[in-house]
Amino acid sequence: MTDYAEEQESELEALESIYVTELEILSRDPIIYNITIPCEMKSVEVDGPTKEFMVGLKFKLPEEYPDVPPQIEFSECEELDADLQKSILIELNKVAENELGCVMIFTLVSELQDKVNEYVDNIYNKKMEEKEERDKVPVFHGTPVTLESFTEWNNKFIMEKNMKKEKSTDCDSALIPLL
Repeated sequence: MTDYAEEQESELEALESIYVTELEILSRDPIIYNITIPCEMKSVEVDGPTKEFMVGLKFKLPEEYPDVPPQIEFSECEELDADLQKSILIELNKVAENELGCVMIFTLVSELQDKVNEYVDNIYNKKMEEKEERDKVPVFHGTPVTLESFTEWNNKFIMEKNMKKEKSTDCDSALIPLL
């Protein structure tokens, strides 16, 4: 017969040594705790600020754990939308089902970290592609057009056009034969 309480306490002790500041024990009977992992999202701008945020999971261990999967829910996830949270929980529950009979909290937290990193990388890559597209658009540099500058240019243009007309008329009249 498996001593579930002893396995759960041993795992909790190991998790406390791994997640020194990230683990918060909420209850010992039943065992309930949060593990909050720090995450960061890089800026696409050079020297831009890195956005830091936390993602936390709350685990409630049933008496028969690890032969029965833990109850898992998000305790902190300000950056993850509801659909992503649901998707991650489905994946974590699949991992838990595959790990039945073995302590699994570290594996579940590692899976969470992988999923969040994948999400952050996808956002970063999308923003980087958008930035590259914006950077491809040519930026025209020149003299800003004001009413005064346009009027000055327009007057010069009209004068040049009139001068060309006069020269053209003079040349045309020279070619007409006198009878």
